[in-house]
Amino acid sequence: MGIEDATGSIPLNAQWRFLFLVRTTTKIRVWGKTVGIPDLFLEFQDSNGDAKAFWIIEVTFTQTHEDVMTKIRGYMEKCKDLVSITVINAREMRPYRQPKDTSEAAAWARGRDVLMFMEWRNDSDILAYGPVMSNVPYQWTSPLTITIKTWVQTPAGEFCNDEEYFGSVQICPVLSDTDCLNHLDSLHARGMRMIRDKILAHVEEYCEPEEDEISALRDWTPPSSMFEWDHVMDHVSSAARFNGYERYSEWHSDFLG
Repeated sequence: MGIEDATGSIPLNAQWRFLFLVRTTTKIRVWGKTVGIPDLFLEFQDSNGDAKAFWIIEVTFTQTHEDVMTKIRGYMEKCKDLVSITVINAREMRPYRQPKDTSEAAAWARGRDVLMFMEWRNDSDILAYGPVMSNVPYQWTSPLTITIKTWVQTPAGEFCNDEEYFGSVQICPVLSDTDCLNHLDSLHARGMRMIRDKILAHVEEYCEPEEDEISALRDWTPPSSMFEWDHVMDHVSSAARFNGYERYSEWHSDFLG
């Protein structure tokens, strides 16, 4: 089960006229001001159209650690309804450099048109876990190191790096620690229970629910894992291949002048 499946399983009466959405690359606004544009977040919208961001997920490839943390701290300080933040950080093991004019790739490219993606790709590449070589003689991306970090709010409404409220695990090129991954999954589940409780409080105050509706919402529990990690790696692998192709096509176009 993934995030959208999990949120869709929460028993919400359509007559309550509010939405619980998984949104991507959309501005988060607090008191009319834009706080940031995360890659993914869970947003609750009530019948008046008021929106609250409950869980922010940030995917980073090229940002420095300090830039990422500055952005995350901004969310923590300004988004008062936020209960959880996840950062998925993917970094190449070796920085990318364009082929030199004396390289084998340059000799191959002379007099050739830029390849279309399907011509360029090579199905034997071991994406993410290995380099993207393609059908052009050059390494366009390096193997990735992928680390997942999650924070959940403390009872005091704060975020911290204490183990009870924070988890980190490397899932590529190898899973660093199964226990750490289980801890991360438990934090995601705790965050979803906190979100459930916020929705429950809203329903009880504003929606005049039936007792069985309250019981169903109160009894709802999240899945043991909010992420399908194999699917996450599938998406990362596809992104690595497209990133490699963009590098290739830009270089080959410039090379031909």
